Amino acid sequence: MKKRQSGEELRLAAQRALAFGYAAIDRPTLTRVRDAHKLVVKVLTLVDDNLCGGEIGALVEALKHMATELTGIEQRTA
Repeated sequence: MKKRQSGEELRLAAQRALAFGYAAIDRPTLTRVRDAHKLVVKVLTLVDDNLCGGEIGALVEALKHMATELTGIEQRTA
């Protein structure tokens, strides 16, 4: 059985993914954008699996926006 992440662990993971995503947007390379996109999607999946709400819900919306932005940059950078 999978270990559930605590709310604090998820919050920290979401913040790291957002920071990594913003760095990829600021200085896009194909590898950086792909890695950031993978991390953002992974964190979204973790949050979805844990069904968190509240502050985490706001971070989920920011991560979804980040995933969309990174997809566009990845396509333009390729």
